[in-house]
Amino acid sequence: MKHKIVLFYLLTLLSLNLTAQTITSTTENKLKWLSIQKWYIKDYAKSVISFEGAFYPAEDQLPYFSKRISIDPAFLYSVLLENVTYSNLSGGGCFFF
Repeated sequence: MKHKIVLFYLLTLLSLNLTAQTITSTTENKLKWLSIQKWYIKDYAKSVISFEGAFYPAEDQLPYFSKRISIDPAFLYSVLLENVTYSNLSGGGCFFF
């Protein structure tokens, strides 16, 4: 009888340990910045910032990055921005509108 109780507790602890393990998966997306581009709209020229795969919602708005992923409600998701670098735009008279 003692062996059955000990075996029961061991199996219970083992099952709790197995359900507590998490599965992690990482997806990485890097933006590759390109040189400043010159856009011509009718008789008007302007310089705009750009990166590979950029979406431009309109002529007068900043480019943006977008990626759709399918999610599973059973998992938790988070987004982390790493190695973020800010710099001033200079030399090209860049503007957005």
